Amino acid sequence: MNKSLLHFFGLVLLAAVVLAAGLLPIKHVLSDKAEHILVFTVIAFACHRSQTPLRHFWVCVVFLVLAAIGLEFLQKTLSDVRTASWRDVFASCVGIVYGLGMAKLRGRALLASAAILPLFAIAAGWGINHANFK
Repeated sequence: MNKSLLHFFGLVLLAAVVLAAGLLPIKHVLSDKAEHILVFTVIAFACHRSQTPLRHFWVCVVFLVLAAIGLEFLQKTLSDVRTASWRDVFASCVGIVYGLGMAKLRGRALLASAAILPLFAIAAGWGINHANFK
């Protein structure tokens, strides 16, 4: 099996796990927004570093933003417990930007950005939860 096919199936598996977790009525360890940031950071990083068409910047951005919107739509239509939220989509987009930025880094800069990711996600998630969008 070639490398690009393995990367593709890995991304499909990752997306399936995220989708399934997004539809379950689970208690959040972190805030919901922080979890969106963390998950979409990892997915964006993996997509951009993969050997699939998703490694191209704009293909990755469009795909992941549509995935973030689609996840919220599925939560609204398939779950009685979960609700859709534009703040969740915004948090997912923050994660996409962070993940794509991380994908451009190498060495110590990459390690440093990965090390501060949990704190960034918690702080940004708190800000999204408490911001007054009008």
